[in-house]
Amino acid sequence: MMISFSGRQILSALIHLPRRLPQSQQLHFRNQISACRCLSSSSEQSMLAIQVDEIGDENKLTMNKHAAIPSLTSTQCLIENHYAGLNFHDTYTRSGLYSLPLPFIVGCEGGGIVREVGSDVTEVKPGDRVVYLQEGPQGSYAEYTNVEFTRLMPVPDDVELDVATAAAVQALTVHYLVNDSYNIQENDWCVIHAAAGGTGQILVQMAKSKGARVIGTCSTEHKAEIAKTKGCDFVIVTKSDKGEDESTEDDVWPNLAGIVKGIILRTMTNRYYHQTTVQ
Repeated sequence: MMISFSGRQILSALIHLPRRLPQSQQLHFRNQISACRCLSSSSEQSMLAIQVDEIGDENKLTMNKHAAIPSLTSTQCLIENHYAGLNFHDTYTRSGLYSLPLPFIVGCEGGGIVREVGSDVTEVKPGDRVVYLQEGPQGSYAEYTNVEFTRLMPVPDDVELDVATAAAVQALTVHYLVNDSYNIQENDWCVIHAAAGGTGQILVQMAKSKGARVIGTCSTEHKAEIAKTKGCDFVIVTKSDKGEDESTEDDVWPNLAGIVKGIILRTMTNRYYHQTTVQ
């Protein structure tokens, strides 16, 4: 989920706010973005930013129309944000679960154009398209963010900036799971939970690209169809069609290991297996 920026103006509100966020929080975000849409800061040394002055709920998010653009250090780059990722991590800093010095600008994920570079930066130049993961009080919910050049990731010309920004956290998570947590090899079997989710969809595709045979789990038939389009060889639906938010007696979690074992045995012994969805 992203806030979209362009130049000195905020052009659009949050796109497809997740259903898991409370309605009050969704409404508050939309009101904040609507209030600043088509506004621009009056000084070249200031900018628009969503910040937290006091720890608390979503009502503690405030729009600062004259936030200072911080000075660059020798190893930083000034990024003109076009997109800012909306992550649950941001709610943790706002609520105080993760501590940051007050006041702070929210946002740990962003994407945009490099506008200035520090004196010691040689790997990045103005005009480059980049995405980044940020930590500290200078977040991505702003027109500009200063970011250490080591945190910048170049965006290839054939990848849209919004796609690259939206995929940064999930794709990096997937990369270490399939290469570092365990280096998936060709013909390995792997079980991917929540295979239709944001991270799950990328994980399925990357595992398949390494030659793995993938069993995905999803809570509904609809999600199972999504997982299959991403490459799952088999999908286990963990609940009945009575509703994904209902706990049902046919929940298969207690028998999941046996179901997975059955799928592998059927495949390894070349027995014809008709279904790609198991309930």
